[in-house]
Amino acid sequence: METQVTLKENRTIWSAIFAGTVITLVIQITLALLGIGIGFSTINPATEAVPVGMALGIGSVIWWLLISIVALYFGGWTASRLAGIHSRLSGMMHGLITWGMTSLVMVFLFTSTMGAVLSGGFGLLKNAGQILSSSPELRQQLQSQIEQGAQGGAMQQPQQQPAQGGPQQQAPVTEERAREIGQTAANSAASASLGMFFVMLLGGVAAALGGSAGRSKTTAAM
Repeated sequence: METQVTLKENRTIWSAIFAGTVITLVIQITLALLGIGIGFSTINPATEAVPVGMALGIGSVIWWLLISIVALYFGGWTASRLAGIHSRLSGMMHGLITWGMTSLVMVFLFTSTMGAVLSGGFGLLKNAGQILSSSPELRQQLQSQIEQGAQGGAMQQPQQQPAQGGPQQQAPVTEERAREIGQTAANSAASASLGMFFVMLLGGVAAALGGSAGRSKTTAAM
């Protein structure tokens, strides 16, 4: 009898994990919509001392961290409770698997959305090319506008150059500026990666704790 109970505790109940994943995603979407509504309703661009984009960025990061922890906790709790297990370790494992499935679903949705956006952009470019190729008048008009813009830029360029020196003195400044932009982009990417790492780490801990709390406690095991 004890062997049968042990085997039951060691099983992975995928239906319960699927239900926990659904609960996690629904809670995340619901709280994300709530945060978006509250964030845009409380910001007044005319009176804000902090720029609106910066305020929304900081607030969205904090809010996403909170809703991820809450959603994964209840998702792990749901998976462990529906699995009907008593072992704390098995409950935590069901919570962690729920966290893993939720992360994979989120990555799939993100990549699918980005793929749809990129394919839509390429489709627009392709349609624009077909329109230009089928309409010689429109192509000629666009070419003339480009030539006029290039001529206007060439006429204004001598006025913008300094009296002494030339492009050779501006090249180091341009190279230094490019390096600063590259360093800023690298720092932003590193910060975003570390931030997502800690968000996922805290989400995994929350899911494991939820799985441990959601297990059936009718019998004391582990």
